[in-house]
Amino acid sequence: EIIRTIAFMAQIGELKTAENHYDYLIRSKQLTELKRNGRVVLAQKTTTKRGEVTYEQQLRWHLTVSAAIDFLISHNTAEGQDPKLLLKYFMGNLDEACIMACDGNIRVVSSKKVNKTELNSSDNRTSLTIVRTGVAAGNDGPTILL
Repeated sequence: EIIRTIAFMAQIGELKTAENHYDYLIRSKQLTELKRNGRVVLAQKTTTKRGEVTYEQQLRWHLTVSAAIDFLISHNTAEGQDPKLLLKYFMGNLDEACIMACDGNIRVVSSKKVNKTELNSSDNRTSLTIVRTGVAAGNDGPTILL
């Protein structure tokens, strides 16, 4: 990013020329406002306390789903059909996979005026989420890319 900025500001057509100029500025220690005179620094990862699913929440969820299934079986009675056999056609499933674009190891050029350079990557990461849907009977639904 810095090389492109130097190339744009100096109106240099070749990125290699801008990179060589940046290396020269670092070697000659002319970037006094930057930490390590402009050499890259590893940004410190931040940590956040994420809420986890507790045992009580899991139990409540399973009891709620179980009660809903019992309700459907008791109220959906078709002539000559066992509702338990038809239930698999009405039970949907959703599976999600997240592909992270960056593991958080980012090198930055930072100012000397800032004590610590942090990267908020725990809550804000570029990612691709793939959602697959289907029913218990075996039929696949659409695959969604988020």
